[in-house]
Amino acid sequence: TRIVLAAPHRVWFHELPEDFLPVFDDVPPDLQVEGDDEPDVSHHSWSAGYRAQSRFRSGPIFKHPAIQRLDYLLGLDTDSMFPRDIDEDFFEVMHRNPSYVLGYQYLTATSATSSKHFWDSSLAYLAHAGVDIVQAMRTKAFLSKFLTAPQGWFEAPIWSQKVVMTDCELLRVSFYAPGTEYYRYFEFLDALQGFWLYRWGDHAVRGLGAGIALWLEGEGVGGGDAEGEQP
Repeated sequence: TRIVLAAPHRVWFHELPEDFLPVFDDVPPDLQVEGDDEPDVSHHSWSAGYRAQSRFRSGPIFKHPAIQRLDYLLGLDTDSMFPRDIDEDFFEVMHRNPSYVLGYQYLTATSATSSKHFWDSSLAYLAHAGVDIVQAMRTKAFLSKFLTAPQGWFEAPIWSQKVVMTDCELLRVSFYAPGTEYYRYFEFLDALQGFWLYRWGDHAVRGLGAGIALWLEGEGVGGGDAEGEQP
């Protein structure tokens, strides 16, 4: 009720899809709870519930009927805020330039505790998709923002642990929808069960996934200009 009274617009609530929570056998043993009637999954902080929302925001949200009807999606966590007045409508900014697919405040580094095997798995996908990360690192492509290499070893780039802060993000829904380069990357990761087993974060998938998709959709031809993706 408080949300409805405080918002000047319609407030929508949507039901979670059937696959929001994992199959019992897909989660690590320490998250499994033997209930009185049937096995269950622990939902305490940083456990299955958190992993479920990370997976949902990484991919399935873009095939939800409430989202598929939208052109753009603005994500704001409950602890997010705009530090000053907004001078320009960022939806209009993104709408005027079809090359804009992701708006964010800043990049940050994620913890190694929530990214176990994430780069190894992503590297396998990059090889399968034919993405030349050595070339990508030498350009201004958006993908290069997430790559690094020791001095003198530019032919062996690795993930820099950088991620997009998804607590405040603006997305062009069509770029992330099922069937896109981004969504194919998500489906590959999802098949490996890394969201449940290692608590992979949606911020890591969003940044690297957007970089991979942009590269495959054109930035890989001639280098590209990464700055266009942040309105």
